[in-house]
Amino acid sequence: MKVIKKNAKAQLPPNAATIGFFDGVHLGHRHIIGQVKHLAQERGLQTLIVTFTEHPRKVLNCDYQPTPLNTFSEKMALLGQCGVDYCCPLEFDKELAQTSSYNFMRDFLKNRLNVQLLVVGYDNHFGSDRNATFQDYVRYGRQLGIEVVQAEEYPLADQRVSSSAIRFCIQTGDVATAAQLLGYPYSITGKVVKGHQLGAKMGFPTANIDLRNVHKILPRDASYAVRVLHHDQAYAGMAYIGRRPTVSAEGERTLEIHLLHFDGNLYGHTISVQFIQQLRPERRFHSLSELEQALRHDLEETERIVTP
Repeated sequence: MKVIKKNAKAQLPPNAATIGFFDGVHLGHRHIIGQVKHLAQERGLQTLIVTFTEHPRKVLNCDYQPTPLNTFSEKMALLGQCGVDYCCPLEFDKELAQTSSYNFMRDFLKNRLNVQLLVVGYDNHFGSDRNATFQDYVRYGRQLGIEVVQAEEYPLADQRVSSSAIRFCIQTGDVATAAQLLGYPYSITGKVVKGHQLGAKMGFPTANIDLRNVHKILPRDASYAVRVLHHDQAYAGMAYIGRRPTVSAEGERTLEIHLLHFDGNLYGHTISVQFIQQLRPERRFHSLSELEQALRHDLEETERIVTP
């Protein structure tokens, strides 16, 4: 996938495109991208994704500004796995926010990017005229020489696939359902820092990630069965997110991971933690021995749930 800058002067070959923020690059997004690829192949076109570096709501100062499911680099990597030819990430600034859908289609999609076919998400809108409908896009397309097609919704029984639904699953600790909707396990990547060493004293040494450097949505405070990726190796693990209420009254929120069948020093290394299933919600234990007993049960459950 070749990344195209907004002001690139080189004319792209005729292409089929779609537009969106693509937070999570979930199954619904991949379904739309699949339709773009299919239509492009039928018409002998290249494929293009137009996306944004920041969520448009941040610029529009909406009351609801969602915490992203991916960092920008993670999103671009996931889009790169979708098998498209080009991606144009735009900075959603005030100028772009004030551009009407017709002007955006004319000046940017047609004149700059040579879009011949535009696939519009079934619930997607673009341009400053938020009341513009799909039929308006079709009419503008006829005037500009852009074929406009409405994407089909991803068919998943009893569950709508959307970024907001996935955020809700993660915030409530239902990481298993989040993985079903994403098409991959939700993950957090970070550098391992020195922790409080309490886990090691109980026989459960942990790799700790500083959450102040994690700029994406975090799962609910709880214990989880996870898969840990490090240097192209995968390990089963159990993770805890929370404020350690058993040992600290007002502790900082932390992410602590115990890797199963691992013997090594991870300090300073970057690891990725894939959340597979919640084991139990956070709670305050009456003693460290009670906490240790819970950890041993978590270990047994993780052995059963996670395969490296």
